[in-house]
Amino acid sequence: MGNRCWRDAIRQDLVSWNHLCTLSGYHDRTIFSVHWSREGIIASGAADDALRFFVESKDGLVDGPSYKLLLKREKAHEMDINSVQWGPGVRFVLDMCY
Repeated sequence: MGNRCWRDAIRQDLVSWNHLCTLSGYHDRTIFSVHWSREGIIASGAADDALRFFVESKDGLVDGPSYKLLLKREKAHEMDINSVQWGPGVRFVLDMCY
């Protein structure tokens, strides 16, 4: 399963999305939710009951941005993680639903 990273490009009142990269191989089952924090941390939750956190890699080895695994939490819940959402106005607070 893979997360795809996208960036918007605004042109004359139209928004188009460009595929930046794919993060694959980090979850064993279907990914249900991905949320990007204001600090640039990507959180993902999946049917494997796990959380993953990614940050942009500054290695500069590829064209365009790439991301690396920052932290993983196996069995973050007893059931699937259906939604992850960074808290509004509060740094580094993540809400999860299962």
